[in-house]
Amino acid sequence: RERVFKQLYEVGGGGEALEALRLEVISGASHTNHYFLMAVTTTRCFVYSATGSLDALFYIQGMQGPLVELPGQPRTSELHFHSSERHKHGTTNFAWLAGPGVYHGLLHLSA
Repeated sequence: RERVFKQLYEVGGGGEALEALRLEVISGASHTNHYFLMAVTTTRCFVYSATGSLDALFYIQGMQGPLVELPGQPRTSELHFHSSERHKHGTTNFAWLAGPGVYHGLLHLSA
């Protein structure tokens, strides 16, 4: 049987290819999921967060621009995540390596 996929959203208007994508699904109270998505191109970082469904994730924040936009025209970028036991439950570090340098932070991923 052939699977059919549905396009939910075009990140950043489709002008640049996605370099990395990270989706976290956090189970919440009363069986409701919270979705967190970070997507990066070579120069832009987009963050989406919503409760309910993936459709809601893009519907709520679909018209917003990137969280961060860096100068230059680098050829690639990388996105990395790290969690450790010493961090509180639901937190994770991230680092985005792009042409101008490294953008990093701590994310609080809880429902």
